[in-house]
Amino acid sequence: MSGITQKLLEIHHSGIFTQFSPEETVKTHEQLREVLNIEIDRLTDVEYYDLIELGFYLSLIMGKDKESRNCLQLLVDKFGDDLSPRIASLKATYLQATEGTQAAIEYLSKRPGDELQSLKKRISLNSSNRDKKYVELLLGLLDFTPLDVETWSELGETYYQLANVDKAIWCFQEVLLIQPFNYYVCARLGELYHALYQRDRSKKTNLELSIKYFARSVELCSNLVRGWSGLLTTTKESGNDTLHKLASDKLKLIEESQSATREDLNFIKEIKSLS
Repeated sequence: MSGITQKLLEIHHSGIFTQFSPEETVKTHEQLREVLNIEIDRLTDVEYYDLIELGFYLSLIMGKDKESRNCLQLLVDKFGDDLSPRIASLKATYLQATEGTQAAIEYLSKRPGDELQSLKKRISLNSSNRDKKYVELLLGLLDFTPLDVETWSELGETYYQLANVDKAIWCFQEVLLIQPFNYYVCARLGELYHALYQRDRSKKTNLELSIKYFARSVELCSNLVRGWSGLLTTTKESGNDTLHKLASDKLKLIEESQSATREDLNFIKEIKSLS
């Protein structure tokens, strides 16, 4: 298995593609098509259909409805529709993107009431109204699937939008217990602890924890702009000149080598102007 194939499978399994910029999505989609053309004979059935599922999501994100439909049909032909909750969830996602939320809800309402994946999808369709009722739905889902990283993350972001940063932090710490090497979550925790510090600057512990999580994120992913930018800001506030210089030098290197998306490069310029 090539390094690119392994990377694509990791992207699929982690769901990180949902956080990609448009440029990252296009690049990943191009790499996927190349792998499926060149390495198809070297892939196991599991690897092949995992990559087809990734192709479904990427093409849907890019607005390539026909291509995503073709990917979905390949999965339906292999695994069936009626017997596979996972395929049903994909079909609902396709309907939501192409025909609207109500079409997806109507389709899922016909699925068995005890089918957890369909239940999860029905709950996610309510995400436009992130309120206390939505929190209750997510907590109820976690009673059934306590190791569901996606649900914990959604609950964390919902708590954050409801201005409950402490509970948001608790949710993302739960994610780290399940996925200790998730660098995006480490960076998110850095942002959340920094948000607490900005509310009350007398609590230096929150600033220290923010630095700790940002540092862990770039330890796990050395080119993570989000992590280095967080370190640049927090180390300036803490007076840690050594780490501040390290973050500044690393962002400068990323900027000069253009080893990031255009969105991240613009963000580097913005954050440097503020620091």
